[in-house]
Amino acid sequence: MKIPLDKLNTILLLVVFILILLFQLLLSVNNERNYSLLSVQNELKRLSDDNKILYLKIETHNDLEEIERVAINKLGMIFPKKIIYINE
Repeated sequence: MKIPLDKLNTILLLVVFILILLFQLLLSVNNERNYSLLSVQNELKRLSDDNKILYLKIETHNDLEEIERVAINKLGMIFPKKIIYINE
């Protein structure tokens, strides 16, 4: 079975076109992942810098109530509702 040359050219052109579309789709997905990764890295750096500033503020602060407020409200510190001591 022989395929005519004009049909073979059409099929080849179609295959090349589909491959180009797939390549473009892969590039698009890869660029989106890189952008998302860069965004997360920037957010991580910003949060790390904020935490460093807050920890430094706590280390140099003398007011214990202010230290507790910063620890709870800005650093996410959680105190237990009830403390049970075990007698020795």
